[in-house]
Amino acid sequence: MTQSPHEDLHRDRLKRSQATRRDHAVRGTERLSRLADAGPKASKPSIATQSAPLSEPDEMLRPASYRLPPSATTPQVSVPISPMLQVVFGLVVLGMVVLLGGVALGSNWGVLRAFISGRLSSALLSNEVRVTPRVSATPNLAVSAGAAPANQKRVGIVSGHRGNDSGSVCADGYTEAELVYQVSVAVASQLRARGYAVDILDEFDTRLDGYASSVFISIHADSCTYYNDLLTGFKVARSELSAVPAIEDKLVACLRDRYGKSTGLKWNSNTITHDMTNYHAFRKIAPQTPAVIIELGFLNLDRETLQKRTNKVIEGVLDGILCFAAPN
Repeated sequence: MTQSPHEDLHRDRLKRSQATRRDHAVRGTERLSRLADAGPKASKPSIATQSAPLSEPDEMLRPASYRLPPSATTPQVSVPISPMLQVVFGLVVLGMVVLLGGVALGSNWGVLRAFISGRLSSALLSNEVRVTPRVSATPNLAVSAGAAPANQKRVGIVSGHRGNDSGSVCADGYTEAELVYQVSVAVASQLRARGYAVDILDEFDTRLDGYASSVFISIHADSCTYYNDLLTGFKVARSELSAVPAIEDKLVACLRDRYGKSTGLKWNSNTITHDMTNYHAFRKIAPQTPAVIIELGFLNLDRETLQKRTNKVIEGVLDGILCFAAPN
């Protein structure tokens, strides 16, 4: 009986399939034989064996004890952290805790210091703040001058030109500022001895603004240049815009009388100038302060009295102030 070509093709395929199965079976038997000969050393497959992919027939022929779970196909590698890194990490964490704690406690270093030294509880309970007093390197001028009691009279004396210029200057170098400062200091000393509070002020003293006292006097002297025989004697003037003209007229009268008697110099009202009646300090001090300006004499024709009989000049100014401030 003749076979068709289709039957021959089918028979060839069947033979090849059976041959393949026999080959697989032989290879499986040989693999099992090699594993058995390996003994205990083969109890744990190497990483290379684990990672090598197997065909499904080979996997099916492997004994169950050698089959790997799905998670074991990729090895897990753990990296240990060194002790040094652990210490560094711990210090970083501790630093962050301290920093956050400092922010929470605020900027009070005393409290933070107490926290560090273990005294946080006592610091918070007492809530104590200690302030170190500072000593000012600049003296308080108001305090150094002395604060007068409520019933103590104060006298302000401007030592003419002091702190600004020398005023009139003689040929031999003797100056107006030198003379009037000597007189101002001596008068102030005598007044303080009698219980008055006295301020010696510069020509443009910053304390002049709003200055208030019982008596205010600016002491000056006239020119050392000779012009004629009429330029001799003394004069006293108040502000032409005085807020208390009657009171200041009394002060002018006291100084005119007592100074003239003490020094023997003549009264020379003809040489009173606008600079005297509009003296700059009159516009700065408190309006109710009785104020005058005195020209002690001319440094030319009156120099004998001013320089050699200065004690009489001091006495005349002092008596004129006391005449007004402490009338008998």
